[in-house]
Amino acid sequence: MLEGSFYTIHNPQVEEASFTAELRFDAAHEIFEGHFPGQPVVPGVCMMQLIKEQFNKIIQQNYTLREGQNIKFLAMIDPTQTLAVQLNLSWQPAAEGYWVTALLQQDATTFLKYKARFA
Repeated sequence: MLEGSFYTIHNPQVEEASFTAELRFDAAHEIFEGHFPGQPVVPGVCMMQLIKEQFNKIIQQNYTLREGQNIKFLAMIDPTQTLAVQLNLSWQPAAEGYWVTALLQQDATTFLKYKARFA
């Protein structure tokens, strides 16, 4: 949905139950015309969507967010200032679906901490 237009993935690394990659946002994407004009900020819902997209791509199934246990937006991502962020994903089986943990960060700055169940 958003990959390839709103963001691109670089240097993906998939392990047994983890994934890391560099994300680059397109600062000229139309989403930033409304969020916010003259001061672009990556919307939180887009961060959550890209986690879902990448998890589903790795697992090769179409899971949906069912339960958010810990979702914290800790800093804003301005795509004109922050050219790339690191995505770290890990997952473990749950009674139904998977628990997914994710971080979006750059160096010492963490933008998003995330733990949710997908089923």
